[in-house]
Amino acid sequence: MAGLWGGGGSALETGIILHTTDGGQTWIAQRQGSELELDAVAFVDTLYGWAAGYDPQTGAPIIHTTNGGITWQGQFNANGDDMVFLDRQTGWTVDLFGLINHTSDGGATWEMQPSYTTRIFSGVDFIDHQTGWVVGWQGAILHTTSGGVTSIRNTPDRTAPFNSFILHANYPNPFNLSTTIRLEMLKPIQQLRMDIYDILGRRIRTLFKGRLPVGMHEFSWDGTDSVGRTVSSGIYFYQVSVDFSDGAKKQTQTQKMLLLK
Repeated sequence: MAGLWGGGGSALETGIILHTTDGGQTWIAQRQGSELELDAVAFVDTLYGWAAGYDPQTGAPIIHTTNGGITWQGQFNANGDDMVFLDRQTGWTVDLFGLINHTSDGGATWEMQPSYTTRIFSGVDFIDHQTGWVVGWQGAILHTTSGGVTSIRNTPDRTAPFNSFILHANYPNPFNLSTTIRLEMLKPIQQLRMDIYDILGRRIRTLFKGRLPVGMHEFSWDGTDSVGRTVSSGIYFYQVSVDFSDGAKKQTQTQKMLLLK
């Protein structure tokens, strides 16, 4: 085996890329030049590779090397919690926001592909240019036989007790000025609360508190806190807590969003 690469980070050191040429018996640390917290790395040969992660200042760029990891260049400012490349041109990334991105020019440009789901994605794999799978939270499994142009997905069972409401992914995400959150109520509720939290878990704003009828509802957040101050760029969470009128157990769902100023 010519070489393997791995990437990651810790509370003490971020932006770590490791390289081995002996099947993992020994590893050499490679640094890509910034303080990225890396989540994924993919190489197609001994020279061409990509890595993705999160940078609290600029978002979550994808970086690229053409010399085996000696130097790295930024390519795309988007999330990549997992990635796969088939060759020097063709690759896919998925992320915690339920997004699938595809490149056919080695990462110079990326195109978002529809996922038709709000689930959080954690893994992607392709066996050729047409056939691939994406997996995520809550048992999400997506399969494509057309390179991601169309996807086959499992449709959630809306009669299941844990599907009393559906918290959809906000759009756009990442966003700059404002973003819209859609909430689909599948049964009557007694009380609902939608809050925005920062990455430290502090509640910075309550978007809604009260009752909602069955149906689709939209909420907008403009990137300000409870007193109207503009918050800084970074990751935020929106959480919905619901008490149901039939006495069912309280349910909570949370999703992530990225604000870029």
